[in-house]
Amino acid sequence: MPGSFAGQASSDPNAKIVEAVSKIAYLPSENPQVATVSDISQLKGQSFFADAANGDKVLIYTNTKRAYLYRPSTGKIVNIGPVNTPQAQASSTPSASIDSQVARVDILNGTSVEGLTRVAALKIQKGDVQAQIVTRANAIKNTYTGTLVIDISGKNSTTAEKIATLLGGQTGKLPSPEVKPKDADILVILGSDFSK
Repeated sequence: MPGSFAGQASSDPNAKIVEAVSKIAYLPSENPQVATVSDISQLKGQSFFADAANGDKVLIYTNTKRAYLYRPSTGKIVNIGPVNTPQAQASSTPSASIDSQVARVDILNGTSVEGLTRVAALKIQKGDVQAQIVTRANAIKNTYTGTLVIDISGKNSTTAEKIATLLGGQTGKLPSPEVKPKDADILVILGSDFSK
């Protein structure tokens, strides 16, 4: 994607971006390449950049083959996905082929124990799962005993099973009275078994 990014200049601005992203996501321990989306029109057709905007930052971790799309203006991660960088590419303009099969995940706390969604989000981010945490909130009911992972879109059964294994839960169907999320592929409802 030559010309798609403005390259990295000094390391100081990049360090600030990495620090900001590390507060909201678990990042690999290597130093990333940091690029700025400068011309979104050149990124059309790439699913990883479907929701990107000019000014977004891309953190590319070549060893762990992961990329993070971050929007400084809102302080939010727009997308996370696998990345394949050409070995000979060491210039200041990163070129990456990013294939996004990242499932968007909502995590609901189905118990009265506070802080569980944050713990679950960290477990998912540290695990070998292609998932982006979209929302963390409380479930309508707070009396769930078992942790439930629901493949809302019907296209992410493997990822749902991996998340269920990571969290010690099981996959299943959306229980009543919970509401189907609009912007998520997978819904996690944490039960009291997760807090033990």
